[in-house]
Amino acid sequence: MAEEMSDKDFKANVMRFIEVANQKFDGLTSDIRTNSVMLERIDNNLNIVTSDVSMLTKQFNDVAVMAIKDHKRIDNLEERVDVLEAEVH
Repeated sequence: MAEEMSDKDFKANVMRFIEVANQKFDGLTSDIRTNSVMLERIDNNLNIVTSDVSMLTKQFNDVAVMAIKDHKRIDNLEERVDVLEAEVH
């Protein structure tokens, strides 16, 4: 059969349990602080990346607009060359 624990032993066990629980809670608190700092850094980095992607998207759109304009100019020049060549022949 199980032995009964004296009040002194019971209190000692409870105090050990409380001490271990406090240590674990302190460790968890430290981990939470560390994770909070890391998440803040990640958030800052994501903001930087988002800004960079936005800038690159605008630059890409500008290049696309210029390419379309240049393509239209080339088409126009090709038509003019065709007309001039037709007049020569």
